[in-house]
Amino acid sequence: MSSDTLAALEMGMFFARSGFGIPECDLVIDRSRRAASKNPRASFTSGRGKAGTERSDLISSPMRRVDKAPFADSAVVIVLASSAWARKNRKEAIDVDGVAWNSSLPWFDGGDPGSVGYARTSFDRAARQAGLRSGLDSLDLLEIDDTYSFKLVQHLLSLSKDKESTSRILRGEGPVVNPSGGSLAVGNLIEASASHRLLEAVLQLRGKAGGTQVKGAKSALVQSWRGVPTATGGVAILSVGAR
Repeated sequence: MSSDTLAALEMGMFFARSGFGIPECDLVIDRSRRAASKNPRASFTSGRGKAGTERSDLISSPMRRVDKAPFADSAVVIVLASSAWARKNRKEAIDVDGVAWNSSLPWFDGGDPGSVGYARTSFDRAARQAGLRSGLDSLDLLEIDDTYSFKLVQHLLSLSKDKESTSRILRGEGPVVNPSGGSLAVGNLIEASASHRLLEAVLQLRGKAGGTQVKGAKSALVQSWRGVPTATGGVAILSVGAR
């Protein structure tokens, strides 16, 4: 069985358990494409497939080809330094306020497809480190794993912890989700995907994200997933200046 078939099975189970479905996935895809047109690091800025047929091209029901981030190649370099070093050398540093990772059960091994433990537990731990008081609403932007369109919705539901909050954020009422366009726009960079999301968050907090810049962004969350068939992922919370 292929990894995409396993992901499609999880997608169907997630729809059944959560009440979300294809309309939310289409919302994720459309937002990704709009962002991609403004992001010079995006490899996929338009539809893939003939007009009118693109969203009916199935990989394995209910997953369509458009729901999957295509593979792409990239390299990302990240430099970690102490706050003392950054002050001494007058560098434009971004603070890492909290970071955590977790492994939980994949749904096909006894886990819950409606809310993935690796995302929820990682966020809870990182949020405690960062001193967040209002959950996701404490943040200005979220860079969330969207290897498959439904995974963004699933991860967001796991972080926000209820359907109403998830729907509100997906509608654009709250922190901005994936202003970079995410993996659906930039591409699935495999092991470099989390590093890319971290890069996009740093550019946002430095005010250097160009056409995708979130005005006044001072805090960000980066969430990662290792991919099928794992239930392993992490969360980092970043900020610049006083939050």
